[in-house]
Amino acid sequence: IRCMAAAILVETASPDMLRDIRALAERYQTGYTIHLDQSRLEVESVLQVRGVRPAHYLAASDFLSSRLVAAHCRYPDASEIDVLGASRIAVSHQPAMAARRAVIPPIPALRDAGCTIGLGTDNNTQDMGEVMRTALFTERILLDDPTTPQPEDVLEWATLGSARALHMEDSLGSLEVGKKADLFIVNTQ
Repeated sequence: IRCMAAAILVETASPDMLRDIRALAERYQTGYTIHLDQSRLEVESVLQVRGVRPAHYLAASDFLSSRLVAAHCRYPDASEIDVLGASRIAVSHQPAMAARRAVIPPIPALRDAGCTIGLGTDNNTQDMGEVMRTALFTERILLDDPTTPQPEDVLEWATLGSARALHMEDSLGSLEVGKKADLFIVNTQ
């Protein structure tokens, strides 16, 4: 069992709380998490109250680091993508939930900027097969390319990408001697 410190929402977290959560994660050498750019309302609220977009507020509060797993990242602008990539955060991308909300997050841009991308199920989509299939389709739409990504790419995001996001790639995320593994077999017939 691993624990992570969490500030649930950017719009409800004070700078002191954000600094304390990161310090807690650093002290115990664990990750920490927050929902980031998950809704237009969040972006508007943070702009109104803090005067900056959510990722810039987190940066000003010294909250960004490679230990951070940011959930969703549906609405970052280009300047936020740059600061998130420079901080080497991990993004927990829930493509099936995003699709239900009629959103395709800019995952290729976040990945190209330097973010680690892992796939998650979120609350209403517990089927990882559906998550991977949706990630494949939505990224192809976003890239306007019917061949990129390939299914193997999406499988890597769900396995090794997610392990990297949690800094656990040495012990899981791929089938190798000495690593923990869950194995599922799909009958394609």
